[in-house]
Amino acid sequence: MGFGSCSVMGVGESRLRAFQQNTGARAVIGYRTDVDSDLNWAAFEILLLEALSRYRQIGVPARHLRENYGYLCDKLGFEYIY
Repeated sequence: MGFGSCSVMGVGESRLRAFQQNTGARAVIGYRTDVDSDLNWAAFEILLLEALSRYRQIGVPARHLRENYGYLCDKLGFEYIY
């Protein structure tokens, strides 16, 4: 489950894990910070969708994004909880 809203992942991991458990979502994906560039966000969303469609194991998309686009992950405050 992804959130398309800035800073929504800043509520804390325990609340996000509770949400994940209550909804049955395999993962909770979003951003901790306010995104300062629509272009960076749009580019990253395309990379995220590509990783989610390519890799079937739940943790692999997050690892792929961190390994290949770590700068954008950090800049956007990307969180992927599974």
